[in-house]
Amino acid sequence: MQTHSPNERLPRPTRRRRWTILWMTVVFTCGMVIGGGLTLKIAYDRFQESFHHPALFAERINHRRYLDLSPDQRRQVAQIIKRDLDPLHILRTKMRQQLLAQLEKTRQDLNAVLTSEQTQRLNRRFDRLQRIWLPPADE
Repeated sequence: MQTHSPNERLPRPTRRRRWTILWMTVVFTCGMVIGGGLTLKIAYDRFQESFHHPALFAERINHRRYLDLSPDQRRQVAQIIKRDLDPLHILRTKMRQQLLAQLEKTRQDLNAVLTSEQTQRLNRRFDRLQRIWLPPADE
């Protein structure tokens, strides 16, 4: 084993070693970006799914381990969810109709002010907003 004196310089890394370190850094960074992106995509999809399908969200509440429900509590939670899901669905449908009417009024008022190109861009954005936040009423 070689030892270096305090005043002696350490050998410089070889060109190959620099490339190896660079590639390791690139691969690690790409892995972080891809992993983070997939995590965000999964979380976003889960949120959208529970927002569009409240019954699935209600089932998840009852079966999550972090609540640590006893069998009796599970039964009671299921009854409460079953009892309250229909009135919530009715309220959601009613509110959806009001929101759609208000969005359409806003869209028409904005379209009167905008150029045709701006109107097309705005309409695409409004359509996306409706698809995300106002799922079809039959779901």
